[in-house]
Amino acid sequence: MITMHPVHREDDGELVGYLKPVGDHWQPLTVFGYPLAEPADHGDSTAVLERAGLSYLAERWSVYWPSDDAWYACQLVEVAPGRVTVSNADFGSPEFGTRVTLHDPGPDRLRLG
Repeated sequence: MITMHPVHREDDGELVGYLKPVGDHWQPLTVFGYPLAEPADHGDSTAVLERAGLSYLAERWSVYWPSDDAWYACQLVEVAPGRVTVSNADFGSPEFGTRVTLHDPGPDRLRLG
């Protein structure tokens, strides 16, 4: 089992993400486990999370919808360690408004932008 290390904002103690050990580097992850950057040394990976804070929660995200074999704009509606619930926000999608919970989402199912 891989132990992830929580990173908290210094001013209010809010959890902003995790660092996951990858060899001799650390990968910065969102609070729901999505990679925010490539693995780097501890200081650089911590800085990624400190700079981002929780702003990535308000960013534009896209979700892959396997039944349509397409990417659609989505909004994050609920996040927790290891999972995120998104709402399809793409007006052109037949799945518009549908919510789906993704467990341990990676770039193959969820992406920024």
